[in-house]
Amino acid sequence: MTCKPYRTDVVAAVEVAREQGLTIIAISDSPASPIVVGSDHAFVVDAETPQFFPSSVSTIALLETLLAFVIADAPEEVVASIERFHNRRHAMGLYQEEWKDRS
Repeated sequence: MTCKPYRTDVVAAVEVAREQGLTIIAISDSPASPIVVGSDHAFVVDAETPQFFPSSVSTIALLETLLAFVIADAPEEVVASIERFHNRRHAMGLYQEEWKDRS
């Protein structure tokens, strides 16, 4: 994943992956992006914003949609494993369950 200005380390990593014969799934903001050109699969997302940095909203929406499709098609044992992982993270106290007014 990279959007304008394209990160040189991401472009270089994709080139190394290509040289090793790996499947390239690119997410970027343009069909002309250096990681999209020559990729095996590509998703082009809108990243325009009036701010200095590109917006990540459309990229996050795409990733959440792809994840939903993967989980929907996953066998029950995969879904159960994800649930156990999620429960373990809660048990370890990694999440703040509720905001409490401490005033």
